[in-house]
Amino acid sequence: MPRDRVTDNPEEWRQLGMRLTEAMDAVDIDPKELSSKTGFSVAQIERWQAGRSMVYCSQLLLLCRVLGIRATALFVRDRNRLH
Repeated sequence: MPRDRVTDNPEEWRQLGMRLTEAMDAVDIDPKELSSKTGFSVAQIERWQAGRSMVYCSQLLLLCRVLGIRATALFVRDRNRLH
């Protein structure tokens, strides 16, 4: 079964990566710890943070569950979304 891409737009990958980094900072978790909690490689997490790789829906949901946020938090520009 093919996985659904969150977006095909590289600019949106970059925006999502910045918000992922903000979410990680908000809960004081680094790529290595997030890797151990999700099973994604540190390199993959860093590619997402840098906006160099797309995120699939199933991956995004797992990231959000571990970070304790809603998936929409990574798409909304409001800085209060992480609190």
